[in-house]
Amino acid sequence: LIDDAWNEVLAGRAAAEDMLTLIAAMSAESTLAVWQAMINALRQLARVMPEERRAGFATTCADICRPALRRLGDPQPEGTELDASLRGLLIRTLGTVGADSDTIAWCRSTVEQARAGASVDAEVLAAATVVVAQHGDAAEHAALIAAFESADTPQEQLRNLYALAEFDDADLVEATARFALTSSVRTQNAPFVLRACMANPAGGRRVWDIISDAWDDINERFPTNTIVRMVDSVKWLVDDDDLADIPAFFAEHPIAQAAITLRQILERQQVNAAMARRVATEFSGS
Repeated sequence: LIDDAWNEVLAGRAAAEDMLTLIAAMSAESTLAVWQAMINALRQLARVMPEERRAGFATTCADICRPALRRLGDPQPEGTELDASLRGLLIRTLGTVGADSDTIAWCRSTVEQARAGASVDAEVLAAATVVVAQHGDAAEHAALIAAFESADTPQEQLRNLYALAEFDDADLVEATARFALTSSVRTQNAPFVLRACMANPAGGRRVWDIISDAWDDINERFPTNTIVRMVDSVKWLVDDDDLADIPAFFAEHPIAQAAITLRQILERQQVNAAMARRVATEFSGS
Protein backbone atom coordinates (compact mmCIF):
# COMPACT_ATOMS: atom_id res chain seq x y z
CA LEU A 1 0.00 0.00 0.00
CA ILE A 2 2.74 2.45 0.95
CA ASP A 3 4.80 1.62 -2.13
CA ASP A 4 1.81 2.00 -4.42
CA ALA A 5 0.83 5.30 -2.81
CA TRP A 6 4.37 6.64 -3.17
CA ASN A 7 4.47 5.59 -6.82
CA GLU A 8 1.27 7.59 -7.32
CA VAL A 9 3.02 10.64 -5.85
CA LEU A 10 6.00 10.11 -8.15
CA ALA A 11 3.66 9.82 -11.14
CA GLY A 12 1.84 13.01 -10.22
CA ARG A 13 -1.47 11.25 -9.57
CA ALA A 14 -1.50 11.80 -5.79
CA ALA A 15 -0.56 14.71 -3.54
CA ALA A 16 2.42 14.56 -1.20
CA GLU A 17 0.21 15.89 1.59
CA ASP A 18 -2.02 12.84 1.20
CA MET A 19 1.04 10.62 1.43
CA LEU A 20 1.92 12.21 4.75
CA THR A 21 -1.62 11.64 5.99
CA LEU A 22 -1.43 7.97 5.04
CA ILE A 23 1.95 7.49 6.75
CA ALA A 24 0.71 9.19 9.91
CA ALA A 25 -2.36 6.92 9.91
CA MET A 26 -0.09 3.86 9.74
CA SER A 27 2.39 4.97 12.39
CA ALA A 28 1.18 2.25 14.80
CA GLU A 29 2.80 -0.32 12.49
CA SER A 30 5.47 -2.57 13.99
CA THR A 31 6.72 -4.27 10.82
CA LEU A 32 10.18 -3.32 9.60
CA ALA A 33 9.35 -3.57 5.89
CA VAL A 34 6.40 -1.20 6.25
CA TRP A 35 8.50 1.33 8.15
CA GLN A 36 11.24 1.07 5.53
CA ALA A 37 8.71 2.00 2.84
CA MET A 38 7.27 4.86 4.90
CA ILE A 39 10.66 6.29 5.81
CA ASN A 40 11.85 5.99 2.22
CA ALA A 41 8.97 8.27 1.23
CA LEU A 42 9.66 10.69 4.09
CA ARG A 43 13.35 10.94 3.17
CA GLN A 44 12.58 11.62 -0.46
CA LEU A 45 10.02 14.28 0.42
CA ALA A 46 12.54 15.89 2.78
CA ARG A 47 14.95 16.30 -0.15
CA VAL A 48 12.50 18.39 -2.17
CA MET A 49 10.63 20.24 0.58
CA PRO A 50 10.65 24.05 0.14
CA GLU A 51 12.94 25.83 2.58
CA GLU A 52 10.09 27.56 4.40
CA ARG A 53 8.38 24.23 5.13
CA ARG A 54 11.37 22.14 6.18
CA ALA A 55 11.14 22.82 9.91
CA GLY A 56 7.45 21.94 10.00
CA PHE A 57 8.02 18.84 7.90
CA ALA A 58 10.81 17.71 10.23
CA THR A 59 8.47 18.08 13.21
CA THR A 60 5.82 16.01 11.45
CA CYS A 61 8.35 13.26 10.72
CA ALA A 62 9.55 13.25 14.33
CA ASP A 63 5.97 13.05 15.61
CA ILE A 64 5.34 10.05 13.35
CA CYS A 65 8.47 8.13 14.38
CA ARG A 66 8.84 8.93 18.08
CA PRO A 67 5.96 6.78 19.44
CA ALA A 68 7.18 3.74 17.47
CA LEU A 69 10.65 4.06 18.97
CA ARG A 70 9.20 4.38 22.45
CA ARG A 71 7.17 1.21 21.94
CA LEU A 72 10.33 -0.69 20.96
CA GLY A 73 12.23 0.52 24.01
CA ASP A 74 15.87 -0.26 24.67
CA PRO A 75 17.61 -3.31 23.17
CA GLN A 76 16.86 -6.50 25.10
CA PRO A 77 18.67 -9.88 25.05
CA GLU A 78 15.51 -11.57 23.80
CA GLY A 79 14.91 -8.95 21.09
CA THR A 80 14.74 -9.99 17.44
CA GLU A 81 17.00 -8.85 14.61
CA LEU A 82 13.99 -7.22 12.94
CA ASP A 83 13.28 -5.18 16.08
CA ALA A 84 16.96 -4.17 16.25
CA SER A 85 16.92 -3.02 12.63
CA LEU A 86 13.68 -1.09 13.14
CA ARG A 87 15.09 0.59 16.25
CA GLY A 88 18.15 1.73 14.31
CA LEU A 89 16.02 2.97 11.41
CA LEU A 90 13.78 5.01 13.71
CA ILE A 91 16.71 6.53 15.62
CA ARG A 92 18.40 7.52 12.40
CA THR A 93 15.21 9.05 11.00
CA LEU A 94 14.39 10.95 14.19
CA GLY A 95 17.87 12.44 14.29
CA THR A 96 18.21 13.26 10.59
CA VAL A 97 14.89 13.76 8.79
CA GLY A 98 13.16 14.61 12.07
CA ALA A 99 15.99 16.81 13.39
CA ASP A 100 14.84 15.91 16.92
CA SER A 101 17.09 17.72 19.41
CA ASP A 102 16.72 15.11 22.16
CA THR A 103 17.64 12.32 19.77
CA ILE A 104 20.64 14.24 18.46
CA ALA A 105 21.93 14.84 21.99
CA TRP A 106 21.36 11.20 22.93
CA CYS A 107 23.21 10.01 19.81
CA ARG A 108 26.20 12.22 20.63
CA SER A 109 26.33 10.77 24.12
CA THR A 110 26.03 7.23 22.77
CA VAL A 111 28.87 7.71 20.27
CA GLU A 112 31.07 9.23 22.98
CA GLN A 113 30.40 6.25 25.24
CA ALA A 114 31.27 3.83 22.45
CA ARG A 115 34.51 5.67 21.72
CA ALA A 116 35.34 5.44 25.41
CA GLY A 117 34.99 1.67 25.25
CA ALA A 118 31.40 1.11 26.34
CA SER A 119 29.42 -1.71 24.73
CA VAL A 120 26.61 -0.38 22.51
CA ASP A 121 24.11 -2.32 20.42
CA ALA A 122 25.42 -2.46 16.83
CA GLU A 123 22.25 -1.12 15.16
CA VAL A 124 21.93 1.68 17.69
CA LEU A 125 25.57 2.68 17.28
CA ALA A 126 25.34 2.66 13.48
CA ALA A 127 22.29 4.94 13.59
CA ALA A 128 23.80 7.23 16.23
CA THR A 129 27.00 7.60 14.22
CA VAL A 130 25.03 8.79 11.17
CA VAL A 131 23.07 11.29 13.28
CA VAL A 132 26.23 12.66 14.87
CA ALA A 133 27.87 13.00 11.48
CA GLN A 134 24.96 14.88 9.91
CA HIS A 135 25.02 17.42 12.71
CA GLY A 136 28.80 17.43 13.07
CA ASP A 137 31.56 19.86 12.20
CA ALA A 138 35.11 19.58 10.86
CA ALA A 139 36.34 18.21 14.19
CA GLU A 140 33.79 15.39 14.03
CA HIS A 141 34.77 14.70 10.42
CA ALA A 142 38.40 14.32 11.51
CA ALA A 143 37.32 12.10 14.42
CA LEU A 144 35.45 9.79 12.05
CA ILE A 145 38.44 9.50 9.73
CA ALA A 146 40.62 8.66 12.73
CA ALA A 147 38.05 6.09 13.90
CA PHE A 148 37.96 4.60 10.40
CA GLU A 149 41.73 4.33 10.24
CA SER A 150 42.06 2.77 13.72
CA ALA A 151 39.05 0.44 13.56
CA ASP A 152 39.54 -3.06 14.97
CA THR A 153 36.88 -4.75 12.83
CA PRO A 154 35.62 -4.39 9.24
CA GLN A 155 32.15 -3.52 10.58
CA GLU A 156 33.53 -0.67 12.68
CA GLN A 157 35.64 0.54 9.79
CA LEU A 158 32.71 0.64 7.34
CA ARG A 159 30.37 2.24 9.88
CA ASN A 160 32.72 5.19 10.26
CA LEU A 161 33.58 5.34 6.56
CA TYR A 162 30.01 5.59 5.32
CA ALA A 163 29.06 8.07 8.05
CA LEU A 164 31.61 10.44 6.49
CA ALA A 165 29.15 10.96 3.62
CA GLU A 166 26.40 12.29 5.90
CA PHE A 167 27.66 15.74 6.94
CA ASP A 168 25.34 18.67 6.28
CA ASP A 169 28.23 20.77 5.01
CA ALA A 170 29.25 20.93 1.34
CA ASP A 171 32.95 21.36 2.16
CA LEU A 172 32.97 18.27 4.37
CA VAL A 173 31.01 16.22 1.82
CA GLU A 174 33.55 17.23 -0.82
CA ALA A 175 36.38 16.32 1.56
CA THR A 176 34.85 12.87 2.02
CA ALA A 177 34.55 12.36 -1.74
CA ARG A 178 38.18 13.28 -2.27
CA PHE A 179 39.19 11.00 0.61
CA ALA A 180 37.32 8.15 -1.07
CA LEU A 181 39.53 8.55 -4.13
CA THR A 182 42.72 8.08 -2.13
CA SER A 183 44.51 4.82 -1.45
CA SER A 184 43.18 4.92 2.14
CA VAL A 185 39.81 3.60 0.92
CA ARG A 186 39.53 0.22 -0.76
CA THR A 187 38.37 0.37 -4.36
CA GLN A 188 35.46 -1.97 -3.63
CA ASN A 189 34.16 0.50 -0.98
CA ALA A 190 34.99 3.83 -2.59
CA PRO A 191 32.20 3.76 -5.24
CA PHE A 192 29.57 3.42 -2.54
CA VAL A 193 31.04 6.23 -0.46
CA LEU A 194 30.92 8.43 -3.57
CA ARG A 195 27.34 7.38 -4.25
CA ALA A 196 26.34 8.35 -0.70
CA CYS A 197 28.17 11.67 -1.00
CA MET A 198 26.43 12.46 -4.27
CA ALA A 199 23.07 11.64 -2.65
CA ASN A 200 23.76 14.22 0.07
CA PRO A 201 21.80 17.42 -0.70
CA ALA A 202 24.55 19.48 0.93
CA GLY A 203 27.19 18.71 -1.69
CA GLY A 204 25.87 16.34 -4.31
CA ARG A 205 26.63 18.51 -7.31
CA ARG A 206 30.19 19.12 -6.13
CA VAL A 207 30.69 15.38 -5.83
CA TRP A 208 29.34 14.81 -9.34
CA ASP A 209 31.89 17.32 -10.61
CA ILE A 210 34.66 15.40 -8.81
CA ILE A 211 33.46 12.09 -10.27
CA SER A 212 33.09 13.39 -13.81
CA ASP A 213 36.53 15.04 -13.69
CA ALA A 214 38.11 11.79 -12.47
CA TRP A 215 36.03 9.55 -14.73
CA ASP A 216 38.88 7.87 -16.60
CA ASP A 217 40.85 7.16 -13.42
CA ILE A 218 37.73 5.86 -11.65
CA ASN A 219 36.93 3.48 -14.49
CA GLU A 220 40.48 2.20 -14.48
CA ARG A 221 40.69 1.64 -10.72
CA PHE A 222 37.20 0.64 -9.56
CA PRO A 223 35.52 -2.74 -10.19
CA THR A 224 33.56 -2.58 -13.43
CA ASN A 225 30.28 -3.68 -11.88
CA THR A 226 30.36 -0.84 -9.32
CA ILE A 227 30.47 2.06 -11.79
CA VAL A 228 26.76 2.24 -12.58
CA ARG A 229 25.90 1.64 -8.92
CA MET A 230 28.17 4.56 -7.99
CA VAL A 231 26.32 6.99 -10.29
CA ASP A 232 22.84 5.92 -9.13
CA SER A 233 22.57 9.09 -7.03
CA VAL A 234 22.58 11.38 -10.08
CA LYS A 235 18.85 10.71 -10.05
CA TRP A 236 18.67 13.25 -7.19
CA LEU A 237 20.57 16.00 -9.02
CA VAL A 238 17.52 17.75 -10.45
CA ASP A 239 18.44 21.39 -11.02
CA ASP A 240 18.01 22.62 -14.59
CA ASP A 241 21.76 22.49 -15.21
CA ASP A 242 21.93 18.92 -13.89
CA LEU A 243 19.11 17.79 -16.16
CA ALA A 244 21.07 19.04 -19.14
CA ASP A 245 24.67 18.36 -18.16
CA ILE A 246 24.47 14.85 -16.73
CA PRO A 247 22.70 13.12 -19.65
CA ALA A 248 25.06 14.96 -22.00
CA PHE A 249 28.03 13.61 -20.06
CA PHE A 250 26.80 10.04 -20.32
CA ALA A 251 26.07 10.47 -24.02
CA GLU A 252 29.82 10.98 -24.39
CA HIS A 253 30.84 8.54 -21.63
CA PRO A 254 28.45 5.57 -21.82
CA ILE A 255 28.59 2.72 -19.32
CA ALA A 256 28.49 -0.04 -21.89
CA GLN A 257 28.20 -2.87 -19.39
CA ALA A 258 25.08 -1.34 -17.80
CA ALA A 259 23.39 0.69 -20.51
CA ILE A 260 19.85 -0.26 -19.50
CA THR A 261 20.43 0.50 -15.82
CA LEU A 262 21.97 3.85 -16.68
CA ARG A 263 18.98 4.72 -18.86
CA GLN A 264 16.67 3.89 -15.94
CA ILE A 265 18.71 6.12 -13.62
CA LEU A 266 18.45 9.05 -16.04
CA GLU A 267 14.72 8.45 -16.43
CA ARG A 268 14.35 8.52 -12.65
CA GLN A 269 16.25 11.82 -12.61
CA GLN A 270 13.50 13.29 -14.80
CA VAL A 271 10.78 11.76 -12.61
CA ASN A 272 12.36 13.18 -9.46
CA ALA A 273 12.73 16.61 -11.05
CA ALA A 274 9.05 16.68 -11.93
CA MET A 275 8.10 15.49 -8.44
CA ALA A 276 10.29 18.18 -6.87
CA ARG A 277 8.51 20.87 -8.87
CA ARG A 278 5.09 19.58 -7.83
CA VAL A 279 6.02 19.34 -4.15
CA ALA A 280 7.47 22.85 -4.21
CA THR A 281 4.20 24.14 -5.60
CA GLU A 282 2.03 22.07 -3.26
CA PHE A 283 3.82 23.09 -0.07
CA SER A 284 4.98 26.59 -0.93
CA GLY A 285 3.34 29.08 1.41
CA SER A 286 0.83 26.55 2.71
